[in-house]
Amino acid sequence: WLAMKSSLGLDERDPTCFLCAYSIVMVLRKAALKQLPRNKVPHMAVMIKSLRRSVMDASVVFKDPTGEMQGTVHRLLLETRQSEL
Repeated sequence: WLAMKSSLGLDERDPTCFLCAYSIVMVLRKAALKQLPRNKVPHMAVMIKSLRRSVMDASVVFKDPTGEMQGTVHRLLLETRQSEL
């Protein structure tokens, strides 16, 4: 987590940094209140705790310092960024 933040120059103390607005706890809150643009998360930095591939996409559990959540990784991302995942 620390290496990723350093590599990308991210600082959650900076109010303009998406790490605050789109942490797992905030995404879950915004989703419950239907406040996500087009019901999508535009930017998010997470670790993948677990990943299960299906024929199409992959089911994942994402994790960050604020918590965990279920999600999906689109098959195109799996194909184009497999080495990064």
